Amino acid sequence: MAHEVAGNPIDAGTVVDHPPRRRLLPALPWIAIVAITSAVQFVREALFDGVVFGVVGLALLIDALRLVPQVGRLSRPALVPTLVGAVAVGALLAFTPRHGIVDGIVLAGLGAVVLPFAWSGCARAPARASSAPPIPSRSAAPPSRGRSRGSRPVPGS
Repeated sequence: MAHEVAGNPIDAGTVVDHPPRRRLLPALPWIAIVAITSAVQFVREALFDGVVFGVVGLALLIDALRLVPQVGRLSRPALVPTLVGAVAVGALLAFTPRHGIVDGIVLAGLGAVVLPFAWSGCARAPARASSAPPIPSRSAAPPSRGRSRGSRPVPGS
């Protein structure tokens, strides 16, 4: 069943089931971009690239329509292993031939590791509370005294 957490994605909220059109609209520009990129690759006769972009576009469409059950959010990876991994990947990419087999293997492996975290909406740290006082909303303003903002007082009232 298609469900989404209501409110701020960082905060836990109530589960809301949006209609398919409302779920698809935010993803539609990205699906279109990937589909156009796929078409361009086919025109260039880069069939493999066209298929890759086509599969990505199809995956985005399937995800936007929630045709596959959601797995939930993954927890945020620890900082130290993430930094060590980033340095290791950076060193491998810096000291191996560009566009070589090692580059392809490292980037494919990096994509396979990062994709589940990115796709699941990996849990993020809550936003820090501001020390500034909250700004009152217009609805919290005191009721007006019969004058609208910018109007002149009527003599004798």
